Amino acid sequence: MIPRYLAAFVGASLVTSAMLLGMNEVARRLKDRGPTQYFRISSFVPAPESRRPVRPPAPQTRPELPQIEYTTPRDAGVPLSAPTVDPERLAAPPLVPEPLPDATPR
Repeated sequence: MIPRYLAAFVGASLVTSAMLLGMNEVARRLKDRGPTQYFRISSFVPAPESRRPVRPPAPQTRPELPQIEYTTPRDAGVPLSAPTVDPERLAAPPLVPEPLPDATPR
């Protein structure tokens, strides 16, 4: 039982030491590089020489929109006809259905 604990302790110590030394080497290499090269997934756009962004050109005046000439007479009449309504179709159905004459009660 003691040899297992001793082997686990030695293995964990080796792994921890290797990780610390490896991370120290990685941190040293990153420190020696420029600040924009820490992460390669980011894209870096250098600032202009004057350190101020260049203003985009002013928009030009809008061209005149084409106009469509049309006239609508105000006295134009639309023929209107009243629809015819069938009063039988508007009657509400009975609430209780009436029995059929040929049906016999059970």
